[in-house]
Amino acid sequence: MHKVKYSLNGDNQKDKVSGFNTTPFVYGLSSYVSFGNVALYAKYDLSPIFKDQSIDQNNISLGLRFDLN
Repeated sequence: MHKVKYSLNGDNQKDKVSGFNTTPFVYGLSSYVSFGNVALYAKYDLSPIFKDQSIDQNNISLGLRFDLN
């Protein structure tokens, strides 16, 4: 869902747009490896990104996590 809030002629407006043909429920596998206060994070979504796609596409996320003590 995409939400847009704006003002038009002094009136506050809200628009919600959905229907981008995306899967509503996201699930997958995630893991991280920690080196002291820094961790490497990885996630692989088992659910497809889009409904009714001709080629299977899954999301992969990589990142760094910093722990502040």
